[in-house]
Amino acid sequence: MAFDMFHLRHDKTACLNAGLALVLILLIAIHVFHVTELAPALFVVVLLLMIKPTVLRPFAALWLGFSELLGTVMSKIVLGVVFFTVVTPVALLRAVLGKDPMQKKVWKKSSDSVFRAVHKALGPDDLDTMF
Repeated sequence: MAFDMFHLRHDKTACLNAGLALVLILLIAIHVFHVTELAPALFVVVLLLMIKPTVLRPFAALWLGFSELLGTVMSKIVLGVVFFTVVTPVALLRAVLGKDPMQKKVWKKSSDSVFRAVHKALGPDDLDTMF
């Protein structure tokens, strides 16, 4: 199912961590955006965290599910950015400089093998460090 990450089976520690995140969000809203009306809500959340953090299990499910979804999406975005900012320019630079590590030019010219011939006897030690 697509929303398995938004489950309500979080333990006390997960509820406590999500509740602390909620406290931080409320503190930022009060301090930075001057929303002083949230002070009673902050007080209630802190009391709930001290008395019974599992009351915040629905918020923990939402918060931790959102973080898992965000982690899944962001990892693909970060890897895509790294690929297009590091790997692609290096490959284009090597192509401009005439590097041909796959020996595509040799492969296109004839039907011969492009494997490199090894002219020495291979022993068991060579299998330990193949690369």
